[in-house]
Amino acid sequence: MKKFKENYFTIILILIVMAVNIGAFGAYVNNVKHSLLVQTETHIDSIMDEAAECINIKLDEQKNTVEMLSQFITTLGSHENVNEIFEEMLLTQKEKSGYNVLEMVPITSGKSKNDTDYSEKEYYKNAIKGKTVLVEEMEDGNVTNIVMATPVYDNNGEIFAALIAKMDSAAFYKAIEISSLEQNGKCFVVKKDGTLLSKSENLSGVSKINTVLPDKTNADSLINGMRSRNSGVITSESGGVKRYIGYEKLSFNKWYVVSIISSDTVEASVSDMETDVVILGVELGFIFIVLIAYLIYTIITRKNREKMNLERYFIAAKYADTIMIDYSILKDTMYCNEKWEKLFGYQLPKSNVKEKLMDHLYEEDREIFINKYKELIENNRETGFCARVLDKEGNPAKCSFKLFPICEKKGKIIKIIGFIETEE
Repeated sequence: MKKFKENYFTIILILIVMAVNIGAFGAYVNNVKHSLLVQTETHIDSIMDEAAECINIKLDEQKNTVEMLSQFITTLGSHENVNEIFEEMLLTQKEKSGYNVLEMVPITSGKSKNDTDYSEKEYYKNAIKGKTVLVEEMEDGNVTNIVMATPVYDNNGEIFAALIAKMDSAAFYKAIEISSLEQNGKCFVVKKDGTLLSKSENLSGVSKINTVLPDKTNADSLINGMRSRNSGVITSESGGVKRYIGYEKLSFNKWYVVSIISSDTVEASVSDMETDVVILGVELGFIFIVLIAYLIYTIITRKNREKMNLERYFIAAKYADTIMIDYSILKDTMYCNEKWEKLFGYQLPKSNVKEKLMDHLYEEDREIFINKYKELIENNRETGFCARVLDKEGNPAKCSFKLFPICEKKGKIIKIIGFIETEE
């Protein structure tokens, strides 16, 4: 226990070095893992940005196609074979675009040629007000069609009909070319409540994205994320397989593109990182051993040197003809050699010096001592002055003081060394 107390500083330093090495090693590993995670998320964000941009472009194309058809119909207003050209154009475009419905609905009746009533449909009402809309059509919680509606103008610039185009979810899936985006994983267009808008043929009976996600927790996280944020990434682990679920809001309605991406597709390789960790561990271990040996050697050498110097100091102070004082500002303690007691008949206080020292100075000279002390502290420079000291009988003796500041490396005064000589 005694040896422990004598070497506690060395032991603490070694423990600190150990903690720093272990901390540095752990921080490196964590930073590498964090960097890999950031790279992975950045890669997923890039995939989602690209997917959203591609789908937005395709959706714009679909809307533009319907709008151009509407404008073409306007140009046919004065043509002698307008009905024949019009019917042929609608049939051609219907087959080309995969529409199951493409028809013009006049505003006078709100009914198409095949007697379908659109008058109460919201997309029809918006179209005859001059808006081009792209919406989903629902039945029993399932998306049946994606609908595009746009106004049709006559030669006088007045709306006389609405052009309605519909495609089912499978045709919509092909029209916006989602299959081309699935090299990284499955890709879907969904409403923010999880309702599927685009479906490949094998998902024709599925209404919610919950069914195709790894587990219910992922579905809840995804839907909550889409309700509160424009984009995000969810990590999923199921059956020992890790996946990422990315989502990003599209420019239309409250639709989102969602991708289920395998971790193998987007995660950076960790093999190089594992090798670096081993090499770093060996290097830190070697440095740690060398540092401990150096610290032990330095501490022992310094301790021996300080002990020798201290012994010399006390020997010199003991046998000196001059009074020597050694005052610690931080501890408020003082050492004084035996010369003081021989001259004045008592010992100076060894602790709480600031409270007790003034009692040993002649009252009229105390202010001189205080001012000189302040001057030394403020200027960090030696000072000398004369003041009277009281002996054990209370008689004053005129003395000459020389005080010297002792500083640490940063220039802060930590000690004052003084020499006092009587003038009698």
